[in-house]
This record gives sequence, C-alpha cells and structure tokens, in this order.
Amino acid sequence: MKRVLVVGGANYDLTATSPRLPAVGETVLATGYRESLGGKAANIACAAAAWGAPVSFVGRVGDDSYGDALVEAWTQAAIDVAHVSRDAAGTGLGIVFMDDGGRYQTVVVPRANARLGAADVERVPAATWKDVGAIALALEVPVEATLAAASQALERGLPLVLNAAPAEGMTAALWPTVSHLVVNEHEAALLAAAPVGDVEAASVAGERLLARLEPARARAVIVTLGRDGAVLVRPGRGPR
Repeated sequence: MKRVLVVGGANYDLTATSPRLPAVGETVLATGYRESLGGKAANIACAAAAWGAPVSFVGRVGDDSYGDALVEAWTQAAIDVAHVSRDAAGTGLGIVFMDDGGRYQTVVVPRANARLGAADVERVPAATWKDVGAIALALEVPVEATLAAASQALERGLPLVLNAAPAEGMTAALWPTVSHLVVNEHEAALLAAAPVGDVEAASVAGERLLARLEPARARAVIVTLGRDGAVLVRPGRGPR
C-alpha cells in the first residue's frame, strides 16, 4: 500500500464540559474535563493510520510536554514523525467548551502551527516521495505550506484530499489542485454561496463545488452533515 502524506496543523485539545455553555461574561463550573489529540490534519493522519495505511505527517509542534504527548501518540499509532519539527512557539491548543447536548465553542491557539511553511514540505526527501500515493491537507496552517504540498500533488500526479476547514483559507490557487474535497455543511454553504440546511441542499452545494474543481483532477466532493451522514458527489454519477 502506498503512503499517505498529511500536511497541516496539530493541536492538543483541552475540553471542559458543563450543563450549558456560558453567556458572555459569565462563569460556569465544569462538570467534566478531558485532554486529547486534535488538529484537523493530525486527525486525518490518525484516521488513515487506523485504517492501516502507512502515514507520514508534516507539521510543527512545540518543544513542550504537549508536543511530547502528540509525538508519542503518533509514534504509537505507527505514523512517521520524521518530518515533524519542534518549535519554540509552543504546541497549538484547542480550548473547547461543551454542554451536555454536544454543542460547543472552541478557541484555537495556533502557536507552532502558524510557523509551518513551504520549507517544511520542501524538506521531505525524495525517498519518502517515491512511496507517497496521496496527499491530504487541511487549512489550519499558513497557505504557503498548503500550496507547497498542492504543487507537489500536481507535479507528481498524486490525488489531493483537502478538508477545506476553515473555509476562509480556500484560496483560488488551491481549487485546480484538488481531487477530493471534504467540507461540512457550513463550509459548503460558504464556498458554494448557497444555504445548506438538508440533504437535498447539500447535494446542490456539492454539485456546485464539484464544478469549481479542475475536471481532469476532480474525483469527488463530500459534504458531511453530522448525525445526518454525508453526501457524496462524483463526476457523471450525481449525489449519493
């Protein structure tokens, strides 16, 4: 099996749960607390490794205990961490408040993620690239890093799976490089300029987004809908 090269952000998540979310200026006592691995790209890497794919991760974490925990967990998951740099800026943090109904508010502190750049991608050696069968990205890091990885996908004829979150990071230069686009209903609505309130609307948005991809590259658009599942749109096959 060919390797998946994942480029993007990694966070250490600190999650407090309470019966309800606090209002502006209000203090609410937590009834629960947990720490976990986070960051959309890092989550992609972990999922791919769990499915049995060889995975290499390109990212930055802090030279701190959070960074130690992330690297140790990835190593135990058999993820190649040779291209993960340690940074004095500190490991990215996801600070999450969640109520009993599953609603949440999140503040992400990028820290080391904000210093990931094209040079981090360019340092990946040729020997690693020879084994890569697909590239996966998310948009939580500077665009220079994502564009460098996208350029490699084009140059090497590799599939590029892009989780377009946050959607504001989706630049014009990325659209022609994407083969598989993954968005949730909010990101789909923003990028397709159309409301997405149900499965039918998600299908329409997915078709619009598929039309924005380069036809020679486009393979699929996936719109995730939480508890309602997901819509898959592929060229010539319509939504599923």
